[in-house]
Amino acid sequence: MKNIVTLLFILIFSFTNTFSQETFIKNNNLKINVLSPFYNALNISYEHLLANKTKSLNIGVVYMDFNGKLFSDLNYDYFKEKTTGGSITFEYRNYFGNTGYNSIYVAPFVRAMYFKRDAEYLELIELQDCKIHDISEYTSIGIGALVGKQYILNQHFTIDFFVGPNMQFLISQSRVAFNNDLNKAATPKHETLISERIPNRFIKGYGIRTGITIGFIF
Repeated sequence: MKNIVTLLFILIFSFTNTFSQETFIKNNNLKINVLSPFYNALNISYEHLLANKTKSLNIGVVYMDFNGKLFSDLNYDYFKEKTTGGSITFEYRNYFGNTGYNSIYVAPFVRAMYFKRDAEYLELIELQDCKIHDISEYTSIGIGALVGKQYILNQHFTIDFFVGPNMQFLISQSRVAFNNDLNKAATPKHETLISERIPNRFIKGYGIRTGITIGFIF
């Protein structure tokens, strides 16, 4: 009986070791960012290891549908504040090790973003509360760099933690506001870009990019 148990452990160890080695040479990693639901977003990325297994290309796509009141119970003067849009990010990852995805890495990246905001709010004009309809569109380009650590779990899955600075440059914007009560053009709230609840630096200026992804390697 003891010999059978010993043989079983040897077989399990051999199988696991072989499978782990095969895992390290798998080139493809499909991932989802588990933090994105906090922003009413869907964030999916695909990573492909290059020939030497210490570098990879990572492409991430984000779709965002944000109602503007996710982080606060305060209504302010808004009837509606809805932002939709997305981004695409390209990373070039440099891993410090020969174990493929199971390593620390640094990754410079570029990111393009587009958002459209549709808001309706009250504003005091000519001694009366007027309903303002504000429609805005924004496009920005950003650059930055990440430091991260990715782990292989159970030979099939990855978990990836990363953080790093980025700088976004607003390259185009369109802002139109209309006073529905006075039936004339209005002035948009210039300090408000994609949302009252999201800082303007999200699409213009310095910010921090961070995430936690769960992936499947194949």
